[in-house]
Amino acid sequence: MKDSEHLPPFSVRESQRARRVILKIFPGKGLEVVIPKGFDRKHIPSIIHEKKEWIEEVFNKFRMRGQYLAESAPSLPQVVNLKAVDRLITVQYRPGPASRMELIESPDSHLEFIGNVNDSAMCRQLLRLWLKHQGHRHLVPWLHRIGEETGLVFQKTQVREQKSRWGSCSSKGTISLNCKLLFLPSELVRYVMIHELCHTIHLNHSPSFWASVAKLEPRYRVLDAGVNAAQSHVPPWAR
Repeated sequence: MKDSEHLPPFSVRESQRARRVILKIFPGKGLEVVIPKGFDRKHIPSIIHEKKEWIEEVFNKFRMRGQYLAESAPSLPQVVNLKAVDRLITVQYRPGPASRMELIESPDSHLEFIGNVNDSAMCRQLLRLWLKHQGHRHLVPWLHRIGEETGLVFQKTQVREQKSRWGSCSSKGTISLNCKLLFLPSELVRYVMIHELCHTIHLNHSPSFWASVAKLEPRYRVLDAGVNAAQSHVPPWAR
């Protein structure tokens, strides 16, 4: 869904009595999506998007009354949006034995936690490990493709979870990519990769380095500014 990054934070409640999807907004709680038992959660983002104008109207009414809305992102996500690779993944939390915690990924872009789902710290840890795996799965082949396309050679690549850098290149030609790049628009990710590949020739930010970047990406100034402001694309649970 093209506008999925603009979805408001929401919670999901499964109801035995519900016959259809119902959207509710409460002061102090925010948007709640009530779904019938067995409803396919991957359809939730598109339903919210269809009701976007109504949701914004109700939110504005609450604000005008001075009523607090829980608009900060939830500690654990209901949806993970990997913009870089155009994947929207729904997340479900199914309580189970307190001694067990498992994260299962289905082929239909669905994640399911099973076990002690009240342990939010463990859930976040598993999500971050999953994100790093997605980085190896998507970012590494992508970098190889751009390397072949540009003719720039690197020795090896790593996927890490850096706090402040989107990527880096060592003097030995090792390119490290931040797994959180997956949350960014694809054009920004491509630019980061071109930027780091150019460091295999110029291990600095000299005029020669920027000339190499400009040759491969004429829009580098606009994209570089976008990358500098890109932390806003990263959801709180992944920061």
